[in-house]
Amino acid sequence: MLALPLLLWIVVATSACKKQSTADAATSFVFVLSPSYHAEPAKIAAMQKYVEENSGLKLEIRMADSQANAVASVGAATADAWLLPLFDYLFCHQEYGVHAGLRLMRSGTGSFHGVIVTRADGPIEKLDQLAGKTIAFVDRYSTSGFVYPAKSLRQAGVKPTTVFAQSHKNALEQLRTGKVDAAATYARAVEGDTSLRVIATTDPIPNEPIFFRSDLDAEKRDKFIRAMTSFASTPEGQAVLRELSDIDKLEPVDDQAYQAAHDSIRGADLHVQDLIPGGWWMHHENRAPLSAYAP
Repeated sequence: MLALPLLLWIVVATSACKKQSTADAATSFVFVLSPSYHAEPAKIAAMQKYVEENSGLKLEIRMADSQANAVASVGAATADAWLLPLFDYLFCHQEYGVHAGLRLMRSGTGSFHGVIVTRADGPIEKLDQLAGKTIAFVDRYSTSGFVYPAKSLRQAGVKPTTVFAQSHKNALEQLRTGKVDAAATYARAVEGDTSLRVIATTDPIPNEPIFFRSDLDAEKRDKFIRAMTSFASTPEGQAVLRELSDIDKLEPVDDQAYQAAHDSIRGADLHVQDLIPGGWWMHHENRAPLSAYAP
């Protein structure tokens, strides 16, 4: 006699668990940040709380422990949205079909420039004078410290000797101490510095986007975008985003805004998979065409 009531209780309880699980799945949202971005845990928690309260989503913000693992999480589709460096986004767009949704704005603009500089008291005043000279780049993964300046040199037909200084600061220090004849960096790093001469400025480099997996429910995506945009307009949000990566605000963007960046990479005789750690291996595993860039 007890078997039937017990069976009914089990069925009801199981059904309730399934409903709860389905409800959680409908509102859960995972946002992954690259280790390139830094903010105090309390400020990350404040961002999470605000987005949850203003979107109805159950938000989890994960800080990736490495750039490679951040990119791998895109391939494994273990999250819904990501904030990764520009080349990581371009690679993930090519390999996994992700879509940009919000662009980071810095100093009131959605882009910046790279520059090639020499010493103001030196003889080099034009790009073609760098032929056979030595230039300090940052590293092979740097937009303004290598890829875009390398494209400028290639277009000018100039072939200098290159060294990699591993940081913008080191590249400029090598220039100032006479170890190299020129350095590549971002324009703001030398703004107002009268000891240096800008001899070339790159094409605009777009700021990186927050991007989303291709099969993400549009309603969930839009809820997250609205809440993040609102957060960025508050004094608390502005403080968090400034600490995270000098971000002023967030603006809507789509993948087409990054086509020129992809073209610049090809103009530097590179592929997107050249520009992230392990990119060629992941690219090989995905068996994607070398020149793929799906709009």
